[in-house]
Amino acid sequence: MASYQLDIITPEGHAFNDTVTSIMAPGEEGFFGIFARHAPLISALKPGVLTVRTETETIFFAVGEGMLEADGENVSLLIEGAERATDASDAAAKALTMVHSRQS
Repeated sequence: MASYQLDIITPEGHAFNDTVTSIMAPGEEGFFGIFARHAPLISALKPGVLTVRTETETIFFAVGEGMLEADGENVSLLIEGAERATDASDAAAKALTMVHSRQS
C-alpha cells in the first residue's frame, strides 16, 4: 500500500514522525481521511480522535485544536496537544479532558 510521511508537532515538540498509510482527522466540519498522494490541502482541526494507520498497526491520538497541511507526499499537523491512547474510546476520553482543561 502507498504511504507518506506524517509529522505531528505540538508546542512541546514532535509527538509522532513516521511513515503511515492513512489518517482520519477531526476537521472543523467533520472527520476526513488522508491517503497517499492526497491533493494539497490545509484544514483546521478541532479537538478529538486522530486515527493513524501504518502497514502494521492502528494508532490513536487524542488531539487538541490545530491545523493540518497535506502536500501529496507529506502531512503535517500543528496542534495544541497530542496524547497517544490505547484505543479509540480512550482517545475520545483524553480529548474530552483536553477540551475541559482548556476551558478552565
